[in-house]
Amino acid sequence: MPASALTRSPLIRQVCVWGGALALCSVSAARSGVTPEAYGNDFTVFYAAARQAMLTGNPYDIAMRAATPYLYPPLFAQLLAPLALLPLPVAAGAWAVGNVVATLWLWRMARQVLDSEPHRGEAPAWLWRLALAPILGGNFLLGQVNLWIAAAVAFALLADAERRRSALGGLALALATSVKLSPILLLPYFIGRRAWRLLAWHAAWTLLLNWLSFALLGASRRPIIQSWCQEIIIQGWRFDFATPSNQSLYGALLRARQWLGGSGLPYWLLALLGAAWLFYAGHRARRAVGSAARQAAAAANAWCVLGAKLSWVAHFALLALPVAVALSAQAHRRLARASVLALAVCAWSSFQIVPERLRAQVEAWSLFTGAGLAIMLTLLQPPRQPPKSDARDGEAERPC
Repeated sequence: MPASALTRSPLIRQVCVWGGALALCSVSAARSGVTPEAYGNDFTVFYAAARQAMLTGNPYDIAMRAATPYLYPPLFAQLLAPLALLPLPVAAGAWAVGNVVATLWLWRMARQVLDSEPHRGEAPAWLWRLALAPILGGNFLLGQVNLWIAAAVAFALLADAERRRSALGGLALALATSVKLSPILLLPYFIGRRAWRLLAWHAAWTLLLNWLSFALLGASRRPIIQSWCQEIIIQGWRFDFATPSNQSLYGALLRARQWLGGSGLPYWLLALLGAAWLFYAGHRARRAVGSAARQAAAAANAWCVLGAKLSWVAHFALLALPVAVALSAQAHRRLARASVLALAVCAWSSFQIVPERLRAQVEAWSLFTGAGLAIMLTLLQPPRQPPKSDARDGEAERPC
């Protein structure tokens, strides 16, 4: 059989895909280590917090707190408590398999978007994989939760764009905002869209989930929550948000001010401007359906990464829906593909085989931020209208 036929064989392709997924799961589980007392990857921290939530009710009281604390709200650790019944290597393997499910969910939604518009060949699908494969793979190796957050946010936005499944969309958004706070940035968009049913379901699910979470913390619930808010929300756990690893727009602006000799920048101002823009984007698309609604939703989705106070490269998994929508648009196709290729170059440069000096420069110059902004600006471009002369010609040729 010729080599070209082998690569086109569905069986060979499936073996390669599932073999790669199994290898990633194995490496991720191995990196988590064998004890929650020492950091292996981020899942080790999640596991330690889940075990403490199950044993003492306080997920923040973990052995490696001083070096690598558990930073998320308590609900996430409580949801992972069943995994804490298993040995760490087994739990890490199960979590990696769960990340496979989240990735398949993301790809299924992206493929539906890509197939919703006519294309020439498989180029958009290959570009989507090219740009996101390193970022998705990095989340596997870290044992992170970003794949689930990206899938939940994309599901909620597409549910609103289609004006259906409001209860499930509200649940997905409630889980995303209760595990990782940055999806809260989407609320002005949904208000502008007048997505009242989805927002009502989101409020109901959020109150229910967090009331249950608060109750499970036990008698020390108030000190635990107050301490978390003070250390994480107010103090930001003493993060240097200007570090090159922070590829949010806020981090890029902080670095730019330092280069210009300035210091400090209030995040609330950027958040306020972003909220006003999201409300306007939602309001402008309040009656939109189909591709126009998806385009507005994807632009709002991109702001979840760019508008957050802190966005590591792994968080750029949330660009899965924006990349798919940008590649599916018929207008501004060259600009969309150039923006996605720029993201792909940045993503592949993060591999260890790339010289460390080059990898550091990609982050120091905020190139991930620039690629994300380019994709978002592409999504903000209005679709091109046919020339008026063509429309008049069509009317002239129509029979009476």
